[in-house]
Amino acid sequence: MINDVYTYLDAQTSLTAGTDLFKSRLTESPNNQVVIYNTGGLEPDRYLPTADPTFQVLVRNTSYATGQSLVNDIVEALHQKTNVELVEGSKYFYYIFLMYEPEHIGRDDKGRHEFSINFVCKYRR
Repeated sequence: MINDVYTYLDAQTSLTAGTDLFKSRLTESPNNQVVIYNTGGLEPDRYLPTADPTFQVLVRNTSYATGQSLVNDIVEALHQKTNVELVEGSKYFYYIFLMYEPEHIGRDDKGRHEFSINFVCKYRR
């Protein structure tokens, strides 16, 4: 699922996969980057072939304003997406929604701002 989100954000935002957009790992550099993590999910439906995973998008940036702008771009790209394939021929998403409002979670040990955005989605298995 995060592969689809990764590919979609690469295409729909100013982020570039492998340069400032990563999956499942926060690297020491570059200073300014976005990482997508699987974070578990809701109880699976016992009768329908669907999955209800959650995922986090972590934004790290040396500039608060630039980080906040990226947060807004990511929210605009993903929140309230319904009945869509993010990547043609891949998973069919019934919905993607924010779990709660994005949050500035402070600065890391090098003074870079970090923001957390958490989503829940439902897709066809």
